[in-house]
Amino acid sequence: MTTCLTNKKTGLRVSSVLRRAVKEFGPKHLVDDEEDTCWNSDQYLIPGFSSVDRS
Repeated sequence: MTTCLTNKKTGLRVSSVLRRAVKEFGPKHLVDDEEDTCWNSDQYLIPGFSSVDRS
């Protein structure tokens, strides 16, 4: 599944990024296969969400 999400044609969107620190917590970290990275949403948006556009 990770391969289809990292495809350039697949759009990955999230509700927000913690402190707007995209390099540290951006949506690419949802699917990067790294154990020491993660996506994190801003704390005021509960719950945060992600969406995938496979078109």
